[in-house]
Amino acid sequence: MAHQYMLTQNAIEEIAPSVKLVSPQKHNATADSSCQSLDNQQDGQHINQTILIASYAEFKASIARTFDRPLVVASMNDSSSCHVEVFDDCSAGELIIPAKQRKETASTTVGFYLDAHRLVLIDDTDMCMTALERTRQTYRSAVPTLGMILFAVLHRVIDGDASYLESLESLLETTEERIIQMDRLKMDRSILGLLRHLLNLSYYYQQLGDVGVLLEENTNGILSAEDLRLFGIFTRHVDRLFDRTNSFKEYCLQLIELQQTQIDVHQNTTMQWLTVVTSIFVPLTLLTSWYGMNFQNMPELSWPFGYAIVIVIALIIIVVELFFFHRRGWL
Repeated sequence: MAHQYMLTQNAIEEIAPSVKLVSPQKHNATADSSCQSLDNQQDGQHINQTILIASYAEFKASIARTFDRPLVVASMNDSSSCHVEVFDDCSAGELIIPAKQRKETASTTVGFYLDAHRLVLIDDTDMCMTALERTRQTYRSAVPTLGMILFAVLHRVIDGDASYLESLESLLETTEERIIQMDRLKMDRSILGLLRHLLNLSYYYQQLGDVGVLLEENTNGILSAEDLRLFGIFTRHVDRLFDRTNSFKEYCLQLIELQQTQIDVHQNTTMQWLTVVTSIFVPLTLLTSWYGMNFQNMPELSWPFGYAIVIVIALIIIVVELFFFHRRGWL
């Protein structure tokens, strides 16, 4: 069920959900109390400000019809990437929040619409409700603006991301130790999955940063100076998350190179042993092939100690080769 709120002089008050919805374009012209509006005295001006939080099903079923601009509705329900469209009298967009756990595939979507008098939030989770409650607790002595509430929603989106990136850093460090100590020729494909996850996070933070920049520019003039300061804080926070994610991407690529290097070292060690074994048996093979020709005029074949002499020669060859390989550090 949709939740409707109005900004009073003292608090954020919820209105009964049966209140009639009004198009944002007609919101300023109407005086009917059923239009979920309340006079909020700010800077000596008479301003009506309301908040609506609804699910996507409710938005598509009824709320979308209150907007007479299809482009605005499309901006709130695009479901392709994080973005914001800035119009002359409003801003509308959508946030596609990827799963923070690599094994999860579902993403969270939040749509929003903001003008000078109305904030509409579309959310199938409790994220926006949590952000609104946090705003209530933050602003005890003053009523927040609609821009501040939208900032609280955006801040809720990235809340805990720094701690999550720290957990990814610990995972990368553990993976590095495992690679260094690896004793088998086995590619750890979990690193590739982690790299893909970091790529998605990097793309997400880049889009989120663009949203913050566009809102901070305030080309339509619907945000206050305090709102712009808050969105500047949000943008800088997202930029730090973006930079840290990119550093983890580089770290992950280095781990992949380290893993390939370790595999190459193991392969070289194996080939070295094969080369040593082959080198030991090549002279013995030559010796046995030579005396295996069975020519009639080979006097060594008739010697009484010929067989023992060949064995001694073979052992001497083996000892000499082992000594040579040991001196070279191949054994």
